[in-house]
Amino acid sequence: MTVTQEMELITLLSDVLPVLDGDIIQGLSPEARGLTRQKLIDQLQEDSASFSEGDMILLTYFNGSIQLLQTISDEDFQTVLEEQIALIDLKQGQSIFQELDDQQLIRLGEQLKAKSLKTTEEEEKTVSFLNRFFKPFH
Repeated sequence: MTVTQEMELITLLSDVLPVLDGDIIQGLSPEARGLTRQKLIDQLQEDSASFSEGDMILLTYFNGSIQLLQTISDEDFQTVLEEQIALIDLKQGQSIFQELDDQQLIRLGEQLKAKSLKTTEEEEKTVSFLNRFFKPFH
């Protein structure tokens, strides 16, 4: 996924994930944690069908978003989704435009580090299993 695609996906998810009151984040959409790339594509296709051809700006937005989602992988989508959910959780009660404070940045860093360590441990377990499996053949 390119940087441009990632930024477009972040923008798209910012329209879908947070529950807002004006520009204040009230929480996370109930569907957010179960969202997949295909579910979002289906939702956008359904939503775009309700607009007439006179609404070209909205149709262009929906079609562009669908094309973006069709070009990225499920893994890339899930990674960006999880990061955005973490950010929304940290920013509850704040404006979507407000930057993270130092304490929030530390918490975000800890969450990302823990996720990275978990991924590394899972990869090591897989390698260890494969090493044990193939050890008799060495």
